[in-house]
Amino acid sequence: MSSIIDKITLYEDRVTGRITPERYDTLASGYEQEQYDLKSKLSELESQLDIVKLRENCIRDFIEKARQYVEMSVLTPELIKVFIKRIEVFEKEEKYSRTCGNRIVIYFTFQADKGMNIDGTVADSKTAESSE
Repeated sequence: MSSIIDKITLYEDRVTGRITPERYDTLASGYEQEQYDLKSKLSELESQLDIVKLRENCIRDFIEKARQYVEMSVLTPELIKVFIKRIEVFEKEEKYSRTCGNRIVIYFTFQADKGMNIDGTVADSKTAESSE
């Protein structure tokens, strides 16, 4: 609000001749730059908010599904279908090796475009596809 009042005051000072045209142009361009910066900051914050909302929806979906299966004592195909989107098993890095294991990435239904490696680290779907 004070920025708007400052702009009006600046314009009035220019019209009444209290400041020179050069000074007015300098101050006005500063306000224009500030407005551009605020708009870019706003779009950045909106994109971050969209990401947070997506995560929140994934978490809510997971909690809703988990409530249905809290008392499950046996792993069933139905339970796997509810919580796991897909499982990717890659070839061994060293063919015919008995000590080198396969890389496995599990994509859960409550994660947006990310999978979980068997060691617990998060794998992006783009990274997993490029390493095939």
